[in-house]
Amino acid sequence: MINNRRNVLRTASVCLIAVMLAGSAVFAAVPPDVSGSAHRDAITALVEAEVITGSTDGLFHPFNNLTRAEACIIIVKTINPPNAEIAGTPTQRVPESGFSDMRGYGWAEGYISYAARHGIVNGYPDGTFKPGNNVSCNEMLTMVLRAAGFSNSDIGANWPQDFIVKAIEEGITKGLPEALPDMATKEVAARMAYNKFEVLRAIGTPPEEEDDDEDSGAQAGEDAPSGLGNLTFAEGKFDGDITKFAGTPISPKVEVYTYGLKKDYKRDMKLPAKKSEMRKDTVHKFKLAETPCFYVKTGGEITMMVLPTDTGFNGKVYCVINGCSNTVDGKGEQVYNVHTLAAAQKVSWLSADKSTDMPPPEYLDGEIYEMTMTKSGGTIISISKASDPGSRVEFIELTSGTWEKVMEFSGGVVTLDNAAESKFGVEDSSVVYILNSDGKSYKVGRMSDVRTGAEIRAFSIRKNEEVASYITMKQK
Repeated sequence: MINNRRNVLRTASVCLIAVMLAGSAVFAAVPPDVSGSAHRDAITALVEAEVITGSTDGLFHPFNNLTRAEACIIIVKTINPPNAEIAGTPTQRVPESGFSDMRGYGWAEGYISYAARHGIVNGYPDGTFKPGNNVSCNEMLTMVLRAAGFSNSDIGANWPQDFIVKAIEEGITKGLPEALPDMATKEVAARMAYNKFEVLRAIGTPPEEEDDDEDSGAQAGEDAPSGLGNLTFAEGKFDGDITKFAGTPISPKVEVYTYGLKKDYKRDMKLPAKKSEMRKDTVHKFKLAETPCFYVKTGGEITMMVLPTDTGFNGKVYCVINGCSNTVDGKGEQVYNVHTLAAAQKVSWLSADKSTDMPPPEYLDGEIYEMTMTKSGGTIISISKASDPGSRVEFIELTSGTWEKVMEFSGGVVTLDNAAESKFGVEDSSVVYILNSDGKSYKVGRMSDVRTGAEIRAFSIRKNEEVASYITMKQK
């Protein structure tokens, strides 16, 4: 049962937390040796955008060579995707890069994984990445081209000649000498990233939420794959990354539909003839779920799945709620459909039945909710706030139960602008949700959005740790 008991402010006693790789949300000082670089304008802009920082000695060393790992970090930080795509979330890790030589490079793993997943970089045929090798200028401009969305078919088959020509055409080498050095220095890498800054930054900006209605199923009239001959029946388990089912890789662009009940799934089960007769769904609600399913495999990856409506993740889900509607479940019974952002993904969950307490109208006030799923998974049996007696004792609010202003966010520590100047740490994998200016829905934000003057609420789900796992904030 959700009640309105006021949360008690829990003032965190915080030791200094190591500065996150993604950088603290304050403008960093430009290292003094940048003034000696011909590309100081590009370096300064990237420092102020928190893409690059100085070394531990306070200098930037613009003429030093750059490693492949460092090049990935510059490219990915320029794109600036939501933190969850690099560090994961408190409940969902990101897939590892899979390269065999990443030991000792945990500080770069999330960035290299992101770059590999998005086709920005490739490894070597022996399964290595060689993160400590110096990156060449040709490799660096190739990374920028690929990050900007250009494929080999757009560029040409001859590397590096065609890539150099395309980079010149796209302005990536503007301001650099015509005869590039063999190896990329830090200042050269900064110039290339800066020359494509606006394009790369736009790629990382989450799209505005669309007002789609998952209750209505798929697009009317879309045909399902013709006959069951194109579908493979299998029983298995999703992995913790939700990147494989029963050991088979899942495409990042997999289409997911839910239909019927788990007990009815058999090899000869009759499925609807059209996708419009099934519910359009998302793979993100099936973490670690054991279930039967039908799937289509293309090029070695699962590209479409049909799953039961009464299966899915069966743990605790922490989320913000964007809405609640009426629908029917796989049994044809009336239930609620709760639209959420969970693990930084858009996911809708069905309630177990109509008796489940739904969130009150004030669910758009920055509250993080704890949803408990049925044992079979995928459907909600209860929804709680941190202040409710039935919530996990580890689930606490670090703010006072209402929006509070940020005085400072530096070194992984938030200081609130209140009488006590309360402080709490922030996890590397903390998720930020931003309440849109119309006050009607949330979107996924970034740690860099948490700045002085921002109005936030903060929540922890860690045992004996008053460190923020989730931050909600108002859009300015």
